[in-house]
Amino acid sequence: YSQQLFDLLLPELEVIPGTTADNRAKDLYTKIDYRKSRDDLSFKAQLSWNGVDADVMPEMFYTPFTLDLDTVNFDGVANWALSKHKVTGGAGFRYSSFGTSETDVSDGSHAVTEFWFFAQDVWSVTDSLSLTFGARIDHHSETGTHISPRLAAVWEFTRNQNLRASAGRGFRNPSLRELW
Repeated sequence: YSQQLFDLLLPELEVIPGTTADNRAKDLYTKIDYRKSRDDLSFKAQLSWNGVDADVMPEMFYTPFTLDLDTVNFDGVANWALSKHKVTGGAGFRYSSFGTSETDVSDGSHAVTEFWFFAQDVWSVTDSLSLTFGARIDHHSETGTHISPRLAAVWEFTRNQNLRASAGRGFRNPSLRELW
């Protein structure tokens, strides 16, 4: 738990003048980690929650408002060490929401859910050459489903010197702030 007091700048728009605001915020959070490993397998999971409750008191003619933000996040990752393969897989979930009261500055309360799954195999073809194959699938409640494949080859041509070639596609989900 933390509590803070800071000034907030509300920028000037075409027809609305900018102003500053006093902002008092309570930041609440908790996190739980779990880890388990043995010779050829390791697993890690994390569950967290973060909540922010803020009171915003603008100067001039703006009306005070409160802002409530909540995020719940779960991640799980497993690693398997097989003969010439190191396989990694995982999944995650995130729920984020925000809303305002008194004056609705965000056009209502909003929430998004995100799910993701990924898998990767690092194959040691020889002592000096490895190939990586992987993919991640993301689903976002506002932007839909996206697949990000990945392929890489690493050649260690002398001790501690590598040549790497890789190709992939990435995607970043928009934040709540970018959406609303």
